[in-house]
Amino acid sequence: GALEKITSIDESIKKQVADSKSKGILFLGKLKSKKTELGKKDASEDDAKKAIDRNNADKSLGAQELIELNTAIDTLLTSAEAAVTSAMKELTTPAKSETTKP
Repeated sequence: GALEKITSIDESIKKQVADSKSKGILFLGKLKSKKTELGKKDASEDDAKKAIDRNNADKSLGAQELIELNTAIDTLLTSAEAAVTSAMKELTTPAKSETTKP
């Protein structure tokens, strides 16, 4: 994608974006593959919990993939925040002036 071509973005952040994207694709794929259970007229609350409740014991309809997606996004956000904080520090730190020789 376009992100890979931008040289000013740290490689680890690019990898985390790619990881988050792949985890999102896996989660959506899981939901789509389970549409028979999730999209049926008499789908139960239990079925929905298996798909999206991270605290439910049975995560077979997508909840496990959602947990992995959330973890990847959290990691990406932490790295992005650190990069922004670092850039802001660089911008607000006064430049060192050259010392004049007597």
